[in-house]
Amino acid sequence: MKRTRTPRQAALKALPVTILAGSFATAILVEHALRGDRPLIVGVFVSLGLTSVVFFTYFFLALGGYKVDAHGTVKVPRLYSWPLLVLVTVITMAAALYVAALWK
Repeated sequence: MKRTRTPRQAALKALPVTILAGSFATAILVEHALRGDRPLIVGVFVSLGLTSVVFFTYFFLALGGYKVDAHGTVKVPRLYSWPLLVLVTVITMAAALYVAALWK
């Protein structure tokens, strides 16, 4: 593990993977909207949630000093990666539920 990066460096390391995940989420959103399976707003929030989980997971791993590869891989012990992923997912879901409660 290297020294801790600055938040700007960590964000720059997390952006390529986030852009890829966001583009896939947008493609799925457009496909579902064209078929008319779900309302568009549901797809928008799912896409934003997925993209934010990917960004914050890679951001915190890069901020911790782990090397984030351009292909989206990070060499980090599972002992740290899975709890971080669960924590980021729970925080994202809590924020989504909070926004949904304010929406009503």
